[in-house]
Amino acid sequence: MDNSVETGNLFNLGCAAIHMSTRRETAPAPGWSAVLPRPDNRSIPQPIHPDAEVQSSCNRKKMARVMKTKFRAVTFANRLLGVIALLGLWSCAATNPPNPERLEPVNYLEFTHRLVTSGKPSADLIASLDPSEFRLVINLAPGSGGNSALADEAGLLAGRGITYLAIPVEFRQPDYRDFLLFSSALNSVGNSRVWIHCQFNYRASIFTFLYHVIHEGADPDTAYGRVTEVWVPDSNWLRFARETLARHNINYEF
Repeated sequence: MDNSVETGNLFNLGCAAIHMSTRRETAPAPGWSAVLPRPDNRSIPQPIHPDAEVQSSCNRKKMARVMKTKFRAVTFANRLLGVIALLGLWSCAATNPPNPERLEPVNYLEFTHRLVTSGKPSADLIASLDPSEFRLVINLAPGSGGNSALADEAGLLAGRGITYLAIPVEFRQPDYRDFLLFSSALNSVGNSRVWIHCQFNYRASIFTFLYHVIHEGADPDTAYGRVTEVWVPDSNWLRFARETLARHNINYEF
């Protein structure tokens, strides 16, 4: 009876040893993340393995270096583009410097070498005309102010020794007497160059066309072709041109 009890106790001790041994073999290695059951059925988070922490830190540092490198590259590219743009502007300014005194006015047209026509010129251009090149400037625009008038044009030209003549031509009612005065002024300076202008070179181109055909014997088709480089006259101006030519025995149909 004592032997059987002792044998049973030994058997129970052996089973307990085997059970403890099994628990030790299946337990997670120290340091690795695992979740072990607690008696109250709640889980206990285990510490992260040191190698995982090192790896995560390395990844963050690597990402920071990549972002810093990209930022530097973008900043350098932007600065380089800015330098290129400034160099381009400097190059344009150096190779083609602005010269406002010689800028051509609107609808500039050399009808012939002698007869230069245009819209309203700038004061700087008028003040820069060479008196050895131009003896006379004729203004056919009304002198009522606004965009059609050039302030002190007569004074600017007088300071250059160039004759100035203003013949205010009404755009909707051109007058033959204005053309006669215009022609007399051109004839008075012989073969000298003359600058003829108005506001947009509409009046000036038609008056110059008529003078070129009537007094210089130019072909009407060729001369009128120069007018159409500036504008296409309306019926009122075509009637005026036709009647003016007819007064000088020139029949021409536009």
